[in-house]
Amino acid sequence: MPSIIEQINMAEAQAASLKKEAAAAARQAVAAADAEGKKLLEQAANEGRKAAEEAAAEAEKQGAKLAAEIADKAKADADALCAGAREKLDAAVEHIVERVVKA
Repeated sequence: MPSIIEQINMAEAQAASLKKEAAAAARQAVAAADAEGKKLLEQAANEGRKAAEEAAAEAEKQGAKLAAEIADKAKADADALCAGAREKLDAAVEHIVERVVKA
């Protein structure tokens, strides 16, 4: 049977061994958590970039649609103005000819 001092020494050695094992396990857990955190951050960044690209593409699509609508309306307005001017052209020419003849 070991003496009390030997038992204390064995208990201290076991405690030191357990402490080293716990420290190693803690380091591994921290490293794993750090790696998982980095992975999640990268995944979130990728998802954020993808969402931003999709939003930009949708905004560009809507902008092009709006620009086409504005251009179509401007063309219709211009066509209406031209039609109105054409209707008044004969009267304007007649008026100018009358003034030239009278002069």
